[in-house]
Amino acid sequence: GLPIQREPIINLETWKRLQVALDDNSHNRSGNRRDASPILRVVFCGRCDRPLYRRGVDRKMAKGNIVPFLYYRCASASDKAVPNCPDQPYRSGDLERLIFDAFLSKMAGVEIQQKVFVPGDDHSEELEMAQKAYHDLSALATTTRSDTARMRLVTQLNSLDEIIARLEATPNVPSSWAYEGTGRTYGEMWEDMTDADRGALLREAGVKAFVARQTNNTPVLSLSLPDDLERRAQEWATSRV
Repeated sequence: GLPIQREPIINLETWKRLQVALDDNSHNRSGNRRDASPILRVVFCGRCDRPLYRRGVDRKMAKGNIVPFLYYRCASASDKAVPNCPDQPYRSGDLERLIFDAFLSKMAGVEIQQKVFVPGDDHSEELEMAQKAYHDLSALATTTRSDTARMRLVTQLNSLDEIIARLEATPNVPSSWAYEGTGRTYGEMWEDMTDADRGALLREAGVKAFVARQTNNTPVLSLSLPDDLERRAQEWATSRV
């Protein structure tokens, strides 16, 4: 017998949109632990290039109360296989603020772009239907006997010819993703973020900070930014707009 015709679960345009979204989401994202130090995998020693890790100790104050003290120190301090780095520890809050401020000096005024889906314009199916209709009417014209019917067919064929010519001259445009401005800057978004989110943004954007102390004990920061900084930052921020 004849094959059973089933209605498609989704139409072709929806299927293409899903494929674009799935492909976009297939890229691996680096994990960001919410309880980790905000500049983990962002800050490195400016003397030996090893990462800096946050440590904590409890200090007893003059009034007898215990206050936790957080600081960053070069990884070489706990690695007996390598010589100790001469650089000294950094107060946690001071170093984090130093790196955050350096990043904002580059990005605070940049407008956040929102990722939006742009539907394509594929008229292949419409063209195919018009061509088939033209073919069927042309075949019918060879068997038509009355002048009235032939004139009507000629009118329909001329109309279809114009439609086919227009569709053939119009290129198909595939579906895609694009960015559009949100009217909000990274500096404005920064005020609403937690330190954990700020660190996550820096990691996703590929920011690396190298810090070392001068002879007068003043920390000097060198910020390494990727060429595609804005694109990478947008990829992270677009899901939060």
